[in-house]
Amino acid sequence: MQQPNDGFQDESIESQTALELNVSSSLESLQTEEQRLILDTVAQIRKCGTDGILSLPQLVVLSRSIRPAFSLDVLTIEVEGSLQPQLTLVDIPGLIQSSTKGVSNRDVDLVAEITTKYISQPRTICLAVISATNDAANQSILKEVRRVDPKGGRTLGIIPKPGRLPAGSGSESKFLELVRNEDVFFKLGWHVLKNRSFEEGNSSLMERSESETTYFRTSNTKSLPKENVRIHALGSRLSLLFFEHIKEELPQLPQDLESALLDARSQLALLGNRRSAAKECRIYLTQLSMAYQETCKAAVKGHYKDDYFHKDADHSLSIDSPATIA
Repeated sequence: MQQPNDGFQDESIESQTALELNVSSSLESLQTEEQRLILDTVAQIRKCGTDGILSLPQLVVLSRSIRPAFSLDVLTIEVEGSLQPQLTLVDIPGLIQSSTKGVSNRDVDLVAEITTKYISQPRTICLAVISATNDAANQSILKEVRRVDPKGGRTLGIIPKPGRLPAGSGSESKFLELVRNEDVFFKLGWHVLKNRSFEEGNSSLMERSESETTYFRTSNTKSLPKENVRIHALGSRLSLLFFEHIKEELPQLPQDLESALLDARSQLALLGNRRSAAKECRIYLTQLSMAYQETCKAAVKGHYKDDYFHKDADHSLSIDSPATIA
């Protein structure tokens, strides 16, 4: 399921006014005229329905599944606003290890099919969301992204709930090692968030931001670079990453579009003219019989220039077969 989201939101612990000023100033440098033009161009191409025939630059979120049902249909959600960064995310169903009471084997296969379809595209940047409490070696998400991106050139790791780790524990040390890109290496690095816990489920966005800010100021994660932590930094980071990625891939898109267009025309030509009426069917059969007659005449006279005689060169009756040439 595709859930493009055109913005991340963040709140200042000072006031809502400070929040707006903070977000506006940070996004102003990202949303240049060049960026808007490039991102809008790709957005328009995507809206033409070319996803099925053309690989477009995209950010795909890959995580564990919490949904009860799955579908190949695409749900698009657009969020517009002056404070929203230009950003599109594709949120695909999370990986499932095995079937359960509410999840059938068909669901498992469907999710695997959707996941492979998106992350195997070379223009896809994978956002691998993993658990902080589970060892990296045991996480199937990392296994999948490393299968399609073995050098880690187009993957960004995201860890949303580091607060579950006991302070000073060995698991926390392994987590910090992972975030510093010292364990599983990704060229795009890692990012850490502190999302709401179950107890904080009813808290506001302002309260969530306060909790996140306090955590990264007081926990052992305070040693991490500020651009690698918090939701606001992630929004800016993804927006800039997406822009640079599109700018790099854009020069090749016209050639790919032309190739896809030629292929579509070839496939359409193979269908021939429509034959929905009786008159059209008669014309088609007449043309077919005439073409057959001309092919037979050419064969009798030994004229083998027609494409028909050069099909299936491995066939014993083909003019290009080794036996015929000999």
